[in-house]
Amino acid sequence: MKRVTLLFLAVLFFSGSLRIYGNTNSTSFTYTLLTTGGVGISQNAYIPTDVLMDFGLDNAQDMFVLGMNMYIADTGNSRALVVDLHTMEYRVVGEGILTNPRGIAADAQGRIFVADNQAVFRFDANGELEFTFTRPTTPNFGRNEPFNPVKVAPGGADGGVYIVSEGSTAGIIFMNGHGEFLGYFASNNVMMSTTQRIMSAILTDEQQARFLRVVPAVYANIFRGEDGLVYTINRGSGVSMRRHSISGIDLLAHSRGNTPLVDVGDIHVTADGRMYAVQQGNGHILLLTTEGYLLAVFGGGSSPSERVGLFVSPSGIGVDALGRLFVLDQVRNFIQIFEPTAPQLMLYEAMALYQEGLYLESQAIFREMLVFNSASFLGHLYMGRIYMQLLDYERAAHHFRIANVVDLYSRAYWEIRNAWLQSNMTYILLGILISIFLWRAVKFADKRVGILSPMRNVRIRLTKIRLYRDLSVVKYVLRHPIDNAYNVHVGETGSYSAGLILGGILYVIFILFQVGMGYIFSQDIEHFSFMNATLYFVAIPLLFVGVNYYVASVYNGNGSFKDVFLSVVYGFTPVILFMPFVIIFANFATLNETFLILIGTGFLLAWSVVNIFVSLSEVHEYSFKETVKSLLITFFYMLVVVLALSIIYILGRQLFSFIQEIVTEVLLRV
Repeated sequence: MKRVTLLFLAVLFFSGSLRIYGNTNSTSFTYTLLTTGGVGISQNAYIPTDVLMDFGLDNAQDMFVLGMNMYIADTGNSRALVVDLHTMEYRVVGEGILTNPRGIAADAQGRIFVADNQAVFRFDANGELEFTFTRPTTPNFGRNEPFNPVKVAPGGADGGVYIVSEGSTAGIIFMNGHGEFLGYFASNNVMMSTTQRIMSAILTDEQQARFLRVVPAVYANIFRGEDGLVYTINRGSGVSMRRHSISGIDLLAHSRGNTPLVDVGDIHVTADGRMYAVQQGNGHILLLTTEGYLLAVFGGGSSPSERVGLFVSPSGIGVDALGRLFVLDQVRNFIQIFEPTAPQLMLYEAMALYQEGLYLESQAIFREMLVFNSASFLGHLYMGRIYMQLLDYERAAHHFRIANVVDLYSRAYWEIRNAWLQSNMTYILLGILISIFLWRAVKFADKRVGILSPMRNVRIRLTKIRLYRDLSVVKYVLRHPIDNAYNVHVGETGSYSAGLILGGILYVIFILFQVGMGYIFSQDIEHFSFMNATLYFVAIPLLFVGVNYYVASVYNGNGSFKDVFLSVVYGFTPVILFMPFVIIFANFATLNETFLILIGTGFLLAWSVVNIFVSLSEVHEYSFKETVKSLLITFFYMLVVVLALSIIYILGRQLFSFIQEIVTEVLLRV
């Protein structure tokens, strides 16, 4: 028997059995998703209650639970076990047939599927061998495609199988009950970085084969749920659970949840759609909703100390018909049993009531849940959904905003806005008509008696001030950017003072574009950085001005630094005049109007770029071709400057750290 802890030995001494019973406290914290987007400590979700050690396991690499039966791939002993979870009695399957079982599953008919080296064996409910799935011989399988089954899932009523083959990048192997290859199921897409995309466009096919080997991700595990859908997980870090339709499409691809997972050892999905995953590297057990949101995470690694509820290398997970959670430890060769706590069962009940349409009943439970944890993401998410179903959109929007679920908040806000417009449309139209009437009345009165003459006189006096003329010329720039550039070049228009004022206005507009466009479209103010904003909207434009002036000086450009600076500032006139209206509109828009905001923003930026281009062409007295050339050279030198400054910054930090270490060492010795 493998090494056990003193705690285990003490319990064994008093219990007289290799099966450990008794309620214990959780040996690890339970975390749940918070409204901030992070995780925080919550009430225990599951408590370790039993440890099963009397099966004589050796390097067991997989486990499957269906109803009140547990199936174990006992790899080291070259056998499979079927455990009756009522009595904890077990029977051996495949002894003398299996050599290296690494994956196991069962279906509703009691048939057992075992992935073993170069084959998958199907046993009947009594443990008798029914069929052996071997490497397909059909051409569409692929001559060089590996067939080394490591995980398996039932494929249907005919006894077919889904097979995860080690090293296969083509997808999941799908075979019918007679061993015929039906094709690859749910193939992974090839993910390429930006550098790889550039290389693929430049290199020839032969060069790509040698230097650019990009292959799809490899599947790590598979599970077929009681809903008939197939659930998979890839190998590696940052992967997400996938729920595949019959055609292989990932139904969770665009889910708001999609909790990232790392080094997953096994997965399990309950009848109501809750998804479980155990991470082999750190021993964490993750419980996800049907949408992929994190319900709870608990457990952890037990090395170097060994404690109940923690793991060395968990390789299997499953939930029985009573809701108990079973986790197989491949190194310790035993199975730990967890039972859900009362608060967790209440949460499951609330989610089930919501799915059944009993919103008021589920609302009471979620409200009580928020009393204990007011920052619970799921609590606010479901409360918002419940209020949406009850047509209370104000409260729904309140909870969605706390949960930071923008798309659902947008739906609720759309309903609120629609109701407000319907209630106030008469007043809005009346206000528009009154405004039009007043404006026409003022114009008529001005024509008769000149009531606006004082304002015109003030404007005339202001035009005598150079700064006012330089600022008010922005309206002229909209229609005549080339003429304005000429006026700037000859000194009739523009000054550093006006340029700095307009630049400051631009800076404020760009900041408002990030944080002042309403909750739906704005960046969270807590994550906004004035340093980054200054870098992007001040330092980079000034770098462009300086480098373009330098390039123009070398390549016979006639524009001065002031000309280039004012050409850039005046070029953004469309943004200065019209972007505030886009920002105001965004504060009352929903995601349905995103297209209008993107079109408006893109048009204003494109207009500004054209203005800058023609203005630089005019002040430097360049042709179209010469202007393009100078801008390309400008961008190249800007990149060189940025790289040089980055190297200087890195070396400076290293030098500072070196000096700091020397000073610290000297002070310690003194």
